Amino acid sequence: MISKIVGLRNKAEYVPAIVFDGTTYFTTGELGCRCSVCQGRGKLAPEFRELLLSFRLAYGRAMPISSCCRCLEHNEAEGGSDGSYHIYETEVGTCAVDVRCTDSVLRAKLIKLALEFGCRVGVNPNFIHIDFAPKYYPESEAQKVFLY
Repeated sequence: MISKIVGLRNKAEYVPAIVFDGTTYFTTGELGCRCSVCQGRGKLAPEFRELLLSFRLAYGRAMPISSCCRCLEHNEAEGGSDGSYHIYETEVGTCAVDVRCTDSVLRAKLIKLALEFGCRVGVNPNFIHIDFAPKYYPESEAQKVFLY
């Protein structure tokens, strides 16, 4: 169960880009909350940066992120669930990304890889939701694939 920390929004730092061997794989703009108040701030779950980088390297191509960290207000504005793994105002922090993808072959590759990584997967016509929730919230294991 996600426990929210009210007030973290005002204390959050900017989410650093994920850079490996001189290559930027994910920018602060992609990872941080995109609301007008946070403007790139957020908090990633422990080891999430490493997991996301490993996933990206295994995928072998660009993964344009449409959503990662969200504050409570931004999550509500986006229509996210109260228990969204995008919310960074929690004890754990954000452990989910939405990857823009409309190509059916690439969608299948993302879904297959996400399941191999032990992730939960949400399928939307415009993006694939990938979260590492089972690592942080064992009770989330029950629903591996879902539709939006």
